[in-house]
Amino acid sequence: MNAKTKEKVDMIDVKSGMTVKITLAKEPVSTMSLPPQIPGKDVYKIVVVE
Repeated sequence: MNAKTKEKVDMIDVKSGMTVKITLAKEPVSTMSLPPQIPGKDVYKIVVVE
């Protein structure tokens, strides 16, 4: 979602250097690997700030 327009953004339009804010579950499940991995079900919202 675009932070200004609240419209959907295709992942193909997200470019290197853009800022995104990700909202996760209160206590998301993660792996012990480096970097930690979080399952998609614990990601609630992704907002492109630009």
